Amino acid sequence: MDTNLKLMDSYSRPKFYLSGSIEWLCFRLHMLSSIMFAFSLMFLISVLQGTIDLGIAGLAVAYGLNLNMLQALVCYVPHMPLVLRGLTCAIPGGMKTGIVGRTGSSKSTLIQIFFCLVEPVVGQILIDGLNISTIGLICGPD
Repeated sequence: MDTNLKLMDSYSRPKFYLSGSIEWLCFRLHMLSSIMFAFSLMFLISVLQGTIDLGIAGLAVAYGLNLNMLQALVCYVPHMPLVLRGLTCAIPGGMKTGIVGRTGSSKSTLIQIFFCLVEPVVGQILIDGLNISTIGLICGPD
């Protein structure tokens, strides 16, 4: 019985360390994004007062909160089977598009790929003819 318990502890130890480090990282990322969001909100309220439409400011705050939660709860699991297969769509510029589907249909993963938080495993995503996988995980100019 003692040998069995020691072997089970040895087997579970790496998973425990991995879970602990992921929780530590998620907490730090959540705190960092909350601080950045707070500074952005103060900038939006104090510096841009009167220069920006209140509707646009409210939309920026709502998107900031959603992105904060999206960053804190990254649900992409690389070792699971791929869910999005054979997906092809063309969205014209300026068109509002919604992504809907049942739980586990990779809606949040698709949004994370659009925001370059996760790189696609297979296939490609072209925005204005540019493959976003060539940009890297940090979108925008260097």
